[in-house]
Amino acid sequence: MFNAQLESDAGMMSAVLIPFLSSERMKSALSAKNRNLLLEYGKPLFEQLRSEHNITHLYFTGPDRINILRVHNPEMFGDTISRFTILEAEKTKRISYGIELGRMGTFTLRVVVPCYEKDQLIGYVELGEEIDHLVQKLSKILNVDAYLAIEKKFIDRKEWESAMAILGRQANWSQFPTAVIVSRNQKYFPEELAYYIPEEHHVRGVVEISLEKDGRYYRSRFMHLENVSGQEVGEMIIVYDVTEMLSSGKYYTFAVALIYLTVGGLLFFLFYGYLARVERTLTTAQAELIEWNKTLEEKIEEKTKELNESHEKAIQSSKMSAIGQLAGGVAHDFNNMLSVINGYSEMLLREIVPSDPKYAHIKEINKAGERSADLTRQLLAFARKQPIAPKVLDLNDTVAGMLKMLQRLIGENSELILKPAANLWKIKMDPSQLDQILTNLLVNARDAISGAGKIAIETGKEELAEAFCKTHPDSLPGKYVVLSVSDNGCGMSKETIEHIFEPFFTTKAVGEGTGLGLATVFGIVKQNNGFIDVYSEPGKGTTYKIYLPRHESENVVKDEILDKPEIITGTETVLLVEDEKSLLQFAKALLERMGYTVLTANNPTQAIKIAGEYKGDIHLLMTDVIMPEMSGRDLKEKINEIRSDIKYLFMSGYTADIMSHNGVIDEGINFLQKPFTAEELSVKLREVLYLVEGKHADPLE
Repeated sequence: MFNAQLESDAGMMSAVLIPFLSSERMKSALSAKNRNLLLEYGKPLFEQLRSEHNITHLYFTGPDRINILRVHNPEMFGDTISRFTILEAEKTKRISYGIELGRMGTFTLRVVVPCYEKDQLIGYVELGEEIDHLVQKLSKILNVDAYLAIEKKFIDRKEWESAMAILGRQANWSQFPTAVIVSRNQKYFPEELAYYIPEEHHVRGVVEISLEKDGRYYRSRFMHLENVSGQEVGEMIIVYDVTEMLSSGKYYTFAVALIYLTVGGLLFFLFYGYLARVERTLTTAQAELIEWNKTLEEKIEEKTKELNESHEKAIQSSKMSAIGQLAGGVAHDFNNMLSVINGYSEMLLREIVPSDPKYAHIKEINKAGERSADLTRQLLAFARKQPIAPKVLDLNDTVAGMLKMLQRLIGENSELILKPAANLWKIKMDPSQLDQILTNLLVNARDAISGAGKIAIETGKEELAEAFCKTHPDSLPGKYVVLSVSDNGCGMSKETIEHIFEPFFTTKAVGEGTGLGLATVFGIVKQNNGFIDVYSEPGKGTTYKIYLPRHESENVVKDEILDKPEIITGTETVLLVEDEKSLLQFAKALLERMGYTVLTANNPTQAIKIAGEYKGDIHLLMTDVIMPEMSGRDLKEKINEIRSDIKYLFMSGYTADIMSHNGVIDEGINFLQKPFTAEELSVKLREVLYLVEGKHADPLE
């Protein structure tokens, strides 16, 4: 159980550090070894983790392992870190973690993450957690007394005594000849256990020692403590109360004594009969004690198994969350590049006639850009950052309307069967997301079938109770509509199932799949507050059961067909701010072709200067949201001080909902997501400038 808690905490710390390291500002500060900026970025995270998760250390260290900053102790820096965990991270170029014994005799769980910028190591970030609070937590959960004893040869006396004084713990260096107690949840230490403290008397397992204090009886268990390199450095001693287990045996012993004193002399000829009866009673009581002890151990083993399973699921959840953060960041950066590629190709297609030999080549570039945009949408779906327009749907009607398309998708070799449930509840979700779910699941089913086969789509409804949710940690009690997709294909092993929802994981040959299909399904279902169950065995096919929350309203919303927008021109002056130079040049050219006067700035400082010095009117500020010097929101506030009547339009590779969720921009602001088309930009500009003019209709229409 102790090891399971350590693994769980290490997974939590890894999941926190990975998205933290994705910040370009943080990477820039670490690469420049800027202690002030690192303290500014790291201190809020450290304070939050210290209050919520008992984190005690946060290090920023250079690629040469020379410490740049200890956030928990800023005055101490410049020393070379040579602990096992950072050496392992340096060697493997991966996350390293484990418990290590410090010079002051404190055990610390450390997680070290190497940080790279374009494949170049720029440093390490390390979180540390003293494990004393884990010992205290373990003691409370199991209702036991716990002690940590460390061999003196591994620690310095003066530093240890100083550390214990700072932590407010007892420090008795002379109590034992070769070891010291560094953590305890009781003020006293049983003298009967002192014999086992020296290294030459170490034991493993249960030690049957009769300990008595205040009329209570105890047993003890010893566990070797090893650091991350496998070196034994001390012992954990667990002492637990067995008074209740022994009480019934004492009762019968007392009964024997009473009977013996009362009738021993008078009924001598019955002595052996009474003695035999008492002996049988004692034997029964002893057997009961053994059985109780066995039951207790079984319960502890069962509880430990449950905790291990919960730990594994927590690690998987943390890993998927961290991968989601990474996927969202990749999609953001990719969208910036696609804005340039798609924008210029669309511009060229409008300037040349289809008969031009270059037209077909440019068209292919544009198609490739659109396919790449689809890929980023799948990444955003997995990261649960996909923009959605949910509607109330009848699942039976929606799936039935897709059957012809789905049959063409899987081909003629496989039979597609729909089994709709009667009186099905309604759901609320984006119809395009339901299309993505079924398309990806049926493609997977098709590829799993060799030759002819069957694929079944079923609908149903279930009301989940607490008992079900205990065995399915991702679920919550309530009413759900269930969408099942089953096939009689090759099936999967348990090991494969554990990875199928990870982005880019695939069992297909190279070039036959992106590994994003099931990751997209996972992200969409999570975004709609549902969960997925997978049932599969090798050679026995696969069933995916998707649980979506019931929507109480029974009114199904019909889709409206909207006309494709056209490019609308304008004559106003736009201040364009974008730190990506290629995107700045493209957006400037696009705006000028629409008739606008464009002032460009590559950074916020330049934009503020232009806003102050330009003599004419500036009608609109069009700015990226995330920039090195300051955010787009901060830039808007600065320029509002100079030009109070200016309007604004934010743009970003992230979606508006995730930006507002993280507090980067306010909900409901003027926002355009990259990559955008000329039509989308022109319509959005007129919407914003319509508000500038304060009229009920756009004067250009």
